[in-house]
Amino acid sequence: MRFLDEGHALALAITLLSESVGIGVFSALSGAGGRRVLRNSALAACTNLVTHTLFWYTLPLLGAASATKLYAYEIIIVAVEAKLYQTLCGIPPWRAVALSFVLNLTSYMLGLYVWQRL
Repeated sequence: MRFLDEGHALALAITLLSESVGIGVFSALSGAGGRRVLRNSALAACTNLVTHTLFWYTLPLLGAASATKLYAYEIIIVAVEAKLYQTLCGIPPWRAVALSFVLNLTSYMLGLYVWQRL
């Protein structure tokens, strides 16, 4: 298993772009200054680099793929990322959960859209 196969590279790029831009937009709309927006975007990119890579390479180890397994794993990812956004970016807990959910859903939907066109 290579660290960054083509499928992972594309999926990771979609995730990093959508989620770091998304948290940047959220931060800007919440009144954060330019440095804070960039900081939050960078923190989201770093967070997603780790969580997406772990997700990508450990999901197959859980056995046969199923929608239930995928969604359960996504819930765990949303919770972990929300906690990190709360802790590192200073976003209130329920906003961090909602933001993480929306960002992950956006990333997932963009990924599906791209994969269907390959």
